[in-house]
Amino acid sequence: DALVCPVTATPAFPHLEPKRYMGPQPVYATKHIDVDGKEVSYGLASVGMTSPFNVTGNPVVVLPIGITEEGLPYGVQLVGKRWQDLRLLRVAMRIEDVLGELPHPPGY
Repeated sequence: DALVCPVTATPAFPHLEPKRYMGPQPVYATKHIDVDGKEVSYGLASVGMTSPFNVTGNPVVVLPIGITEEGLPYGVQLVGKRWQDLRLLRVAMRIEDVLGELPHPPGY
């Protein structure tokens, strides 16, 4: 048993170089990512879907499930019950068997 949830608000986007660092934290010149025609903060778009499970302690596995027209990957996160890490890994392996191998993004 697992929840299937998005990993991010968008498929992968091209790598953004940090403008500078504040200690270990990168600061980006681009503050927003386009999500369905709306500007969403970079932080919310990139980690807003995963943060709740960091707090709850649920095990999570991220699986690539497809490639966009631009050749960038998108995926889902499988969220398991607390302390059921091995069960979640079995679910992930089964889904991976069904999906098969996906092509690598360009340049990799």
